[in-house]
Amino acid sequence: MNKFEASIHYIVQFLLQKNARLSTCVHYVTLKEAVSCCNNQERQIYIIKSGFFTKGKYGQKESMPEFPLSAYCGVRILYGIPKEERIHGNSILIYADIIASAYFLLTRYEEYIYPELRDMHGRFPPKESSLYISGGSLHAPLVDQYGKILCQKLATLGYDIKKEKPGFSKIYFTHDIDAPYIQYSFVRMLGAIVKRALLYRKFVIYPFQNWRGNYVTNVKATWNYMLEKEKQASRKVSIPMESICFIIATEESDSYTVAYINDRKANKALMEMRDRDAKFGLHTSYAGADDPQKMRKEKEKLEEILGISVQYQRNHYLRQIHPSDIKRYEDAGFTDDFTTGYAEMPGFRLGTCHPVRWIDPADGRLHKIILHPLLIMDGTLSAKDKMGLSYEKAQEECQAIISQTWNHRGEINVLFHNGMFEDLPGNYQKELYDWMLEYITALAVQSGNAD
Repeated sequence: MNKFEASIHYIVQFLLQKNARLSTCVHYVTLKEAVSCCNNQERQIYIIKSGFFTKGKYGQKESMPEFPLSAYCGVRILYGIPKEERIHGNSILIYADIIASAYFLLTRYEEYIYPELRDMHGRFPPKESSLYISGGSLHAPLVDQYGKILCQKLATLGYDIKKEKPGFSKIYFTHDIDAPYIQYSFVRMLGAIVKRALLYRKFVIYPFQNWRGNYVTNVKATWNYMLEKEKQASRKVSIPMESICFIIATEESDSYTVAYINDRKANKALMEMRDRDAKFGLHTSYAGADDPQKMRKEKEKLEEILGISVQYQRNHYLRQIHPSDIKRYEDAGFTDDFTTGYAEMPGFRLGTCHPVRWIDPADGRLHKIILHPLLIMDGTLSAKDKMGLSYEKAQEECQAIISQTWNHRGEINVLFHNGMFEDLPGNYQKELYDWMLEYITALAVQSGNAD
C-alpha cells in the first residue's frame, strides 16, 4: 500500500463532504492508468497525478509550486495544469491536480519544506505562505473551492449531488485567558495610572486597588459578559454553538506566560466560566509548545483543578513551530486543536473552513486529532504591530472571511481574549465583539441551519 494512500482517500472524501459516498467515482491516477481504466468504467472522474508525491521529489524544495499559479474553473491550483477533457464521452480527465494542491494546504507542507522561515516566536509568517504570495490575502478557502468543483463535475456526469445551502456547520467563540487579573508591582501600578492620565486624559484608581489586593474592579474579567452574550445567542440558533475558555495551567511563569492556576482568584474565575456553560481547553504555555513533558504536566494540572478530562488545546502566542509538532498534542491525549491560524493576519491558513484530521507532511500519515482552523483573532486586527486596522476596515476584513465560511457551510472559529474591552480611545474590541456575535448569529438564523 502506498504510504500516502490513506491520506489521499481521506482528502477525496473531505473534498466531497456530504457527497463522500461518491468518492469511489473519483480516481487519482497517472494518465496511462486513466486511459486504461476508462475502457472498463463509466461516469468516472480521473484526476491526473502531477508527480508531487513522487519518491525523490516529495519533501524536497523542487516539489514546491511554481508562481504565478494557474487557475482551474476560476480557482488557483498549486499543481497540475488547468485542463480537462472527456474520454469515451462519459468520463472526465482532470489535469489540475487538486489532490496534491489540497494536501499541500491541509498539511502546511511549505512549513515542512522551509523550517527556517520563522519569526522570533517560531511561527511561520503569513506573508511567506503560498496562499498570500499568489493572492495577496488569505480570504479564499481554496480547498473548499476544489470540493465544489469536484461536486459540479460529478453532477455533469449525472450523479445526484446533495447541495448544501449556505450556513454554518458549527460556531465556536473561543477565549484565551492569558491572565484573569493583572498582578501589579508598585512600579507597574504607578505606570498604569500615569499612562492613562497622560495619554488618555483618564484618571483611574483600579490599578492601585488591584495592587492592594482589591479586585472589585477587574478589567480582565470580561468572560462573564462574553459568555452570557454567547449563551443568549446559542438559544437563537439550531446549530451547535460552543464557548471555549482556554486556560493556562503552567505553574511557572516565563517571559511570555503568566502562571495563575494555583491562585484562589483564578479558581473563582473558573467557577464563573463554568456557571455560564463554558467548555474548557488547555492554553499550553509558551514554553510548553515545544516541550512535550511540560505540555502533559499542564494538561494533568488543569484536569486536576477542573475535575474533568481536557480534550481541547490551543498554544499560547499561537505557537506552532513545526507541522509535525501536532503529534505531541495527540500523544498528550488531546482530540482537538484550535491553534492553526496566523497571529498577524486573519483567514484560511489551511485553505479550509472545515475541521480536518491532521496529516503529517513528514510521512504522509493520517492521524485522528482534529484541527479546527482559527479564522479571526481580535488583536490581529487592531494591534499596531500587526494589521492596525480602523474599526470599519476590521469589520470589512471579518465580513469577507465570515461570508466565505457561510457560503461553504463551514465552521466558525474566532478568538477574543479576556480583558480587551477597556474603555480607552481607539479601542474598538468590545464594539467589534458585539457586532461579530450579532452578525454571525443573524446569518445562522437567516440560513435556517438546514442539514
